[in-house]
Amino acid sequence: MYRLNGDDKDQYIHLRQNSAGLIYDFKLSQRWKLNLIAGHTFSQRLEIFNMDQKVPFEGFCKLNNRVANVSYRQNSFIFHGGISYEF
Repeated sequence: MYRLNGDDKDQYIHLRQNSAGLIYDFKLSQRWKLNLIAGHTFSQRLEIFNMDQKVPFEGFCKLNNRVANVSYRQNSFIFHGGISYEF
């Protein structure tokens, strides 16, 4: 969660994402490695709430009782690649 400071009311951003995918690691040489990840997000939410709707740690059951000011929901594909070097 990230806090937003504005002129009207204090708000915060809440991002939730559930995804699954496949990871492929290929060793190019003794120290170099190639990493590839491909997957799909099943649930992706970006919501903005007022600070007075903040939920304490002991009240996680109240997360779904909040009313979002702005809400974006969508699914997407994920592709990620990287090269790593071991020292």
